[in-house]
Amino acid sequence: MSQKIVQNPTVTFSTLAKLMGSTTSSNLLTLLRGHKYPEDGPKRSYQNAQRQVIDHFVYGTPINPTGSALRAHETEALTAFTNNGLCLPASCTARRPSTGSPKWQFHGVEISVFPDVLVQSSGSVILGGIKVNFNKDSLARGVGPSMAALLHHYLANVLSMPLIASRSCFIYEARSGAVHSCGSPTRLLASAQATCNIIAAVWPTL
Repeated sequence: MSQKIVQNPTVTFSTLAKLMGSTTSSNLLTLLRGHKYPEDGPKRSYQNAQRQVIDHFVYGTPINPTGSALRAHETEALTAFTNNGLCLPASCTARRPSTGSPKWQFHGVEISVFPDVLVQSSGSVILGGIKVNFNKDSLARGVGPSMAALLHHYLANVLSMPLIASRSCFIYEARSGAVHSCGSPTRLLASAQATCNIIAAVWPTL
């Protein structure tokens, strides 16, 4: 079976946020190779836990950490999520993002941004978005705020949603309960641009 190769520079917004921080050349290459040469087959993911959290926000469905479809690491993450608790901003509700939302093309790099839910006002005006991080390892210093800032920029400028508020764009760590809000958009966007320039230059050499 031939190895799948992604020809054009493509990363998730979480990978971009990680690379915007302090990182080694070895870590940079490892992260980018994972995107250029994605592996087929089952992965250690939190897909079923993510579905529960989305349904919880959108429909108010209770979290069930002992569901039959869950794997052990998902049960651990959902148990922690339940214990920590996360409430939507006052007078806001959640809705599912559109599955047809465009990718973000930025300085030669395609960036995938997938909020778990969008935050909306009582009048159904989109105000922000939430991404839940289920991983056992906490996000490195600065990664959470960078992810929140990238999410804010994507919703406000790529999708052209005019009333996006920085305080309503945040990253939530299910296991620790840490909430990361949007940092300085101008400074972080400049860092994202510089990082994308590096990604675009390195990609052909991987």
